[in-house]
Amino acid sequence: GMTFPAFAATYDIVSGSIDIHATKDGQLISQWNWNDENQKEYVRDSDGEIKDRKDPDITITSSSSGTSTGNTVTIEADKDQTANVTLDNVNINVDEKDEHGYDPDQYKTAVEVTGSGNTNIELNGNNTLTSGYGHAGLEHNKTDDSGTLTIQDKKNDDGSAKGSASNTTGSLTATGGSHGAGIGGGDGKDGQVTITGGEITAKATGNYGAGIGGGDGGDGTVTISGGTINATGGKMAAGIGGGHQGLGTVTIEGDAVIKKAQGGEGGAGIGSGLQGKGTVTIEGDAVIKNAQGGEEGAGIGSGAFGDSEIIIRGNAVIENAESKYGGAGIGSGQGVVHYDDDTWEMIIDKKTVGNVTIEGNAKIENAKSGDGGSGIGGGPIGIGNVI
Repeated sequence: GMTFPAFAATYDIVSGSIDIHATKDGQLISQWNWNDENQKEYVRDSDGEIKDRKDPDITITSSSSGTSTGNTVTIEADKDQTANVTLDNVNINVDEKDEHGYDPDQYKTAVEVTGSGNTNIELNGNNTLTSGYGHAGLEHNKTDDSGTLTIQDKKNDDGSAKGSASNTTGSLTATGGSHGAGIGGGDGKDGQVTITGGEITAKATGNYGAGIGGGDGGDGTVTISGGTINATGGKMAAGIGGGHQGLGTVTIEGDAVIKKAQGGEGGAGIGSGLQGKGTVTIEGDAVIKNAQGGEEGAGIGSGAFGDSEIIIRGNAVIENAESKYGGAGIGSGQGVVHYDDDTWEMIIDKKTVGNVTIEGNAKIENAKSGDGGSGIGGGPIGIGNVI
C-alpha cells in the first residue's frame, strides 16, 4: 500500500549496468553489478537502492569523461508503452574482439533496445557505443511484434528548446562487432531504426552488417527525417539499409543530410546488401552528399545481384551517387553470370533490374558507375527502367 516517489534523475553508467523497463505502471530503472557470488548487487544512492525505481525521465551520463566503461544499458518497452531515455556524454565499449570464439551469445551489447513498445533516445553531448562480436553498437532487432527505435535530438544539452542561444547538437558514434550493424540488427537479425536528429556516425566493423540497418543476413528498415549522417557498411552490406543478403527499405526525408553512406564490397551505399532488393525513397528537402556503392553495388539502390525500386522526389538533392565499379550510380547492382568450364563463354543467369523514378523538383548533380553500369538505371548485365 506504499506510494513510491517518481524521480527524474541522472544515472552514472560507470557505477553499474542499467536496465530500463517501460510498463503500464510507469518507467522503471535498475542499476547493478555482479558480486563475488555472481549475483546482481544493486547500486545505492542517497535515495536508496536503485531497483525498479519509477522514473519517467531518465538521463544516463558518465562521470569518467573520455574513458569508456564495460557496463551496458538494456531498454525494454512493453506493448503500447514508450521508453524515454537521454544519453549524455556516455562512452561504452564492450568489444572483446574474438575472446569467446564466434558465438554472439557470449558477447555484450553496449545499448540494446527490446520489447513490443517504442523507445525514444535523446542525444546530449558526444556519445560513443561499441559492441562485441555479432551485435550492433546500438541494437534494435526487428521482429513481427517489436516496437520502434527513434534516435532524436529535440532539445539542447541544457534542456532548453532548439534554436535558443544555447543551441547544441547531440552526437552518437555507434560501432558494431563483426556481423552486426553499427545501429540496428545483430548477427542474423533484421534491424529497424528511425533517426530524426543529431550527428550520427555508424560503422559496421568486419563483415556483413550494415552501417545503419540489418545485421548479417538481416533486412534493414530505416527512416531518416533529420540530422547529419555518416554510415559505413561491412563487406557485402549497405551503408544504410540491408546487411549481407538483406533487403533494404530506406526512406530519407525532411531536412536529413547524408554526408556519406559507404557500402562494403557487394553492398549499396544506400539500399540493399548483396543479393537483396533495394527499395529507396528520397524526398522532402533531403540532401545526399555522397552515396558510394562497393564493388558491384549501386551508389543508391541495390547491392550486387539485386533489383531496386527507387523514387527521388520533392526538393531532394543528390550531390553524388556512384559505384566503385560494377553497379549503377542510381539503380541496380551487377547481374549474375557464370562461365562455361570448357569454352569460358559467359552465360547470363540473371539480369538485375533498376527501376528509378525522378520527379518534382528533385535534382541529380552527379550519378556515375565505376565500370560497366549506367549512371542511372541498370548495372552491368542489368536492365534500367527510368522515368
